[in-house]
Amino acid sequence: MTPLVRRLLILWVAIWLASFLLGLFDVPLADWFALSPGALFDGEITALPGLVLYAFVHEPNSILHLLFNAWILAFAGPEVERLWPQRRFLRFLTVVVISGALVHLMLAALIPSAFRVPVIGGSGFVLACLAAMTALYPHLRINLFLIQVRLLPVFLVLVALDLLRMTAFLAGKGGPVAADVHLAGAAAGWAWAGGFARFGPLRRWSEKRQARRQDRQARRTAHKESELNRILDKINDHGMPSLTKKERQFLERRSRQMRSRD
Repeated sequence: MTPLVRRLLILWVAIWLASFLLGLFDVPLADWFALSPGALFDGEITALPGLVLYAFVHEPNSILHLLFNAWILAFAGPEVERLWPQRRFLRFLTVVVISGALVHLMLAALIPSAFRVPVIGGSGFVLACLAAMTALYPHLRINLFLIQVRLLPVFLVLVALDLLRMTAFLAGKGGPVAADVHLAGAAAGWAWAGGFARFGPLRRWSEKRQARRQDRQARRTAHKESELNRILDKINDHGMPSLTKKERQFLERRSRQMRSRD
């Protein structure tokens, strides 16, 4: 288990326990952490922390919400943190959580009857981690209930379920699951890991762009080597005093680059 994932899991459990125990005394801790479109649209400043804090609190009356998210985070989170450690992982977390909040607020403004409901839970971030891992290792085989399956189909099934839930929301039959936040997290994680460039219509464009970048780099390298050889020949024929200021600067830059490689 990686450090930040471990701390996030501990934080989730601690907040869930606090919200459960305080709920016994009718103290709505989960409501204070929730992303509440209604309160935000009404200008309630106390609702602003919910733009981020909603991802750290889970349904206090059922531990299944927490357990499912913790299970997936414990699986996918460490690999994502190893790929993008420390601040990069925190930046990933922040971008995903805020993206999910903004998508939910946008939908709440456009379709208030379906989406102007409070949201809690870290499912969006969990799906972002799973999406990033899937984009990087789509053919990875995992053990799921004693059966070995590839990661990509598992991820696609979860996305399909959320798309069905979104359809139900749009039809006015929505349930307690914030499918829009889930899908926003999945899209953010997929994009962060370059999934849109590796798969689908953007793949060919990405490959061409990468080939052009490599070609430019090769031409620049060849030009620098040619210039270096020219200057060395000049030194060999006429000595160091024959070099221009620009040629001396070029040699100094090349020397610094060589030392940095060593």
